[in-house]
Amino acid sequence: NKTADNKTADNKTADNKAADNKAAGGKGIREQKGVETYLLEWMPSSSEEGEYQWDAVDGGTTATVALIIRGSLLTLASVGDSTPVLLGRTPPAATKPAATTQPAATAPATAHPTAAPIVRPTIESATTKPTTEIALTEAAQARPSGAERKENVGKDLPGAPSHRVLIEDHAPSHLAEYVRMRNCHPDCEKVSFVYDCPDFEEFAIFDSDPLTGIPRLSAPNRALADEHGVMVKNSRNDRFTLVLIPAKEVEMTEEEGVYASVEEQAITMTRSLGDFYAHEYGVTHEPELRTLPLSSLPLRYPQLLLASDGVWDIWGFDEVAAKLVPPAGTSASPAGIGSRVAAMAATAEAFTEATRATGSKYFGEAADNLTGVWIDLAQLCPG
Repeated sequence: NKTADNKTADNKTADNKAADNKAAGGKGIREQKGVETYLLEWMPSSSEEGEYQWDAVDGGTTATVALIIRGSLLTLASVGDSTPVLLGRTPPAATKPAATTQPAATAPATAHPTAAPIVRPTIESATTKPTTEIALTEAAQARPSGAERKENVGKDLPGAPSHRVLIEDHAPSHLAEYVRMRNCHPDCEKVSFVYDCPDFEEFAIFDSDPLTGIPRLSAPNRALADEHGVMVKNSRNDRFTLVLIPAKEVEMTEEEGVYASVEEQAITMTRSLGDFYAHEYGVTHEPELRTLPLSSLPLRYPQLLLASDGVWDIWGFDEVAAKLVPPAGTSASPAGIGSRVAAMAATAEAFTEATRATGSKYFGEAADNLTGVWIDLAQLCPG
């Protein structure tokens, strides 16, 4: 009888714990059992109203860090889509050297041919079908960096406000990230990279060249996504995209033999601080790094802007350059730093308010939050 009473008491305790978890709004936390650790939470069921279940905690954030080393190097570390962008003015065209009588050098017969450029069509709206087939002739790992890609390079007119994207967003449409995740773990084959269509149809962002097997952006699938109303999320005509992390059964750490049904998760980044369940399938917290010497930045009057997508989804990169880059002829002398800081503060306030108002106009209460850090590098890069 005592044993039976004890079991009854244990059952009541378990019922009380479940009730406490439910009353607390799903605050009970457990760890998943295994090598990779992520949190499971007691939360409302998505399939049965009024029921609760254990599921993986989701949610994460992005971050970008800039470090100036000894006044000579700019090192960037970025996770997600808080894009670091160099702003400035296009320098005067370099003077070409005078012609000489020396014969032109002839490339040896064994020289490697120049790789074909990546072609990316631009479209006017989300419903316009692309007219140019996107063909990648190089391995995905050899994809040019953000600063080298044509659409990420600003205006070329001397003295015009311009920009360089220093690290690209880690979005589901980033080919190098797709290749990285596919190669990092066998289970990554279960992950889907798709367009986020409002009718929940799923069209793969990538396919493979039938002759070489090299991954590439799929123009036919993008056309299908456009037909199904996939939305454009910014002035660069980027579509809404998702990484779909598969569902699975996992064993709880503290309750032997108790399993949780982790539901499919949909995230919008391939690198994230958080979203730990997705890390089992190739999403990572590790940043992409880039270092540039300040003495050879490609723009005059250089400015560095680190900003969240609440900024970059509203404006084009050159629009931001036109609003923030100081007028041509602005002195970088230390003697004028006080007036420059005051001018930057006033410009930043006006820019922030314009961004907020524009986001509110187009998205209402769904407008994203916005954060930015604006740094004047001109004193470190005179001339």
